[in-house]
Amino acid sequence: MTFWEKITDGIHLWELTLLGLGVIFFLAMLVVLVYRSMHDKPIKYNLYSFSIPVIMLVWPSINILRWNKDGIELSKELKVLDQSDSFDNNEKIQSLLTNIQSREIKDTSTLTNVAEANYHIGNDSVALSVIQKLDQMNVKNQKVLSIKASINTKRNLEDQLKKVNASPTDTIQVKKLIELRTYAKQLPEKNKEFIKKIDDAKTKIEVSSKSIDSIKNISESKQLKKSRHIEK
Repeated sequence: MTFWEKITDGIHLWELTLLGLGVIFFLAMLVVLVYRSMHDKPIKYNLYSFSIPVIMLVWPSINILRWNKDGIELSKELKVLDQSDSFDNNEKIQSLLTNIQSREIKDTSTLTNVAEANYHIGNDSVALSVIQKLDQMNVKNQKVLSIKASINTKRNLEDQLKKVNASPTDTIQVKKLIELRTYAKQLPEKNKEFIKKIDDAKTKIEVSSKSIDSIKNISESKQLKKSRHIEK
């Protein structure tokens, strides 16, 4: 990113336009004020006119400062999330994202935070779209790769759970679910929904394993009875 792109990143065009016009208007009013003062002309109404460029400068400035503040707050909330297993700050993260995502962002660190934040509050599709944008910018960092792997694994886990639900005694499908759940537990990035899917997989594996063992025992019992009948 160029220096200009860095300082204007996330700023709406109308905000830049208003700031630019405000600066021009302010300088113009200042020149008029100096001129009238030098020629001993009344400047009372000229001073009142300064309120217009001031408003043009202050209004977008407040929005820009709020956007920068939200970006810093989001980064702090994600650090808190990384240091604990609690999801109590999901509502605050959602509130911060509302303003941040309303802007065109190019800064890679901010985009990474947006992707991570969306993932942690359960917006997988939004997180993936941001990651796709980062891929187009050739950004490959560990955080982005971890989030992408977690989302894909979660979806694979959901699909495999459906297969096991359809065929609960299919040993091949149950084995695949066990392997997938083992891999999912090792991933560093987990949101609330992902943890629930891992727990659901554990429950389904236990139920299916009992059903498979029961069928196996019944089959062995039948085989034993059959062999005894043959001996007689």
